[in-house]
Amino acid sequence: MSDVIKVFAVDDEMVNLKILQKILMDGYELKTCSSSVDAFEAAREFNPDVILLDVFMPEKDGFAVLGEIKSDDLLNDKPIAFACADDSVDLITRAFECGADDYFIKPFKPPLLRRHVDNLYKLGALKKNA
Repeated sequence: MSDVIKVFAVDDEMVNLKILQKILMDGYELKTCSSSVDAFEAAREFNPDVILLDVFMPEKDGFAVLGEIKSDDLLNDKPIAFACADDSVDLITRAFECGADDYFIKPFKPPLLRRHVDNLYKLGALKKNA
């Protein structure tokens, strides 16, 4: 991909954010946020191409952050994926029903994560041109 993809990631576990930084070093501009409370404003400031959300976080879970994003005119068309260690069908179904565009399982697998992000970026471009 020739474009640099702007990725915004929210996760309360710093180790996960560090792993994302390593995986998304080349071809991506990554901004991370470890606070679900600050996530919405940080996302608005960064205006990413793709948003990655942890599901289980203190204070607000990923579903609450997703709701804020989906109700915002600047961010509501951004492709969003949940990243979670929980692979239960009920949770994944809920994620898609709430408006997530993708869901992938932690721990991160570098080639798959990059593929997910690249596909989300393409989805975002399709949404813009629709």
